[in-house]
Amino acid sequence: VTYPRTDSQYLTDEMGESTETLIQMLLGEMPYAEGLEYQPDVSKVLNSKKVSDHHAIIPTMEVAKADIGELKERNRKILYLISARVLTATADPYIYESHKCQITCNYHTFYLTAKKTKQEGFKAIENKWKQFFGVKIEKEEPELDIWAGKHYGPCDSFVSEHFTQPPKQYTEDTLLSAMERAGNEELTGDTEKKGLGTPATRAAIIEKLIQSGFVKREKKNLVPTDDGNVLITVLPDEIKSPKMTAEWEMALNHIAQNTEAADEFLNGITELMQELVARYQGISEEKKGQFQGKAKGEVIGKCPRCGADVREGKVNFYCSDRNCAFTLWKNDKFLASQGKKMDKAAAKKFLSKGKIHYKDLVSRKTGRQYEATVEMVDPGEGNVQFNLIFPQR
Repeated sequence: VTYPRTDSQYLTDEMGESTETLIQMLLGEMPYAEGLEYQPDVSKVLNSKKVSDHHAIIPTMEVAKADIGELKERNRKILYLISARVLTATADPYIYESHKCQITCNYHTFYLTAKKTKQEGFKAIENKWKQFFGVKIEKEEPELDIWAGKHYGPCDSFVSEHFTQPPKQYTEDTLLSAMERAGNEELTGDTEKKGLGTPATRAAIIEKLIQSGFVKREKKNLVPTDDGNVLITVLPDEIKSPKMTAEWEMALNHIAQNTEAADEFLNGITELMQELVARYQGISEEKKGQFQGKAKGEVIGKCPRCGADVREGKVNFYCSDRNCAFTLWKNDKFLASQGKKMDKAAAKKFLSKGKIHYKDLVSRKTGRQYEATVEMVDPGEGNVQFNLIFPQR
């Protein structure tokens, strides 16, 4: 397939003939397209003005030369989906009549919606590949039945009570979609770049939020942490708005096109920062206290520097007193060089005894095992150090 770092949904005007050739090839290569007949209208996807860095993602003619069955299942499915989108995007429109009926009976009003399909169009292709993938086809409104001239007896009716549900929590895919649409309702049609990030950076933004401790994974869901909830309450509205991101992206595009000066853009950012700093000169003690939150991680011992609890984090064992910098890193290079790890058991022993006696350390030079005691030495600031004490012979 073509270069994926793009969010464009169009092809350039000069790609019309090559795209028609591509579609004919796909009809012969894609298993879900067997027996499918339609005349593609490629003009619907051609618009050079709406192609920015790169045109929309499409398969290449290399598909005809390749053995698709040799692809890994995951890669093969992605290729099928991209191909299906090319076919549906160039197919005839799906045309239907929509009917809404309002019936009043015994002072009660009932509503009925139904439709009548006039032309299946791209829906025929969409349903074929959904069946091929085993995807459940969503139930749509019932087809309209003509009742004219017929008489029906009394019908049963009932009243039921339901409760609304809160919005579902974000999963990775729904959050990526929300980032793409973020701020669209408050942006004008002239805005060139909408949403947050790009197709290539959105996943990295989510991972950064997780690593920073503002978002966490709970099964398939992504939920804010206590620190994330607190942070969003103290940030200025300007920084939280996708509108500012879109305006900056548009300004950067203008700079690249030499229609706007870089100095003007930087001066605008400087003025905004000065205004925000002047408006929020300090955070109240109450809000500062919110960021302390509840201590996270299991307590494994006492800090040798200040006596506070040492807790287990994702990458280290840290002192719970934020004014103390004592840390034991899980990827400690010294222990790794001796064939050992700073796991929970090792960290507990170093905190309680200050040293650990090993009979199976590994020499960096010879690769042989040897016996020695690893002693933790805390200089009082910075990183802890380790010494080797060999047994007396």
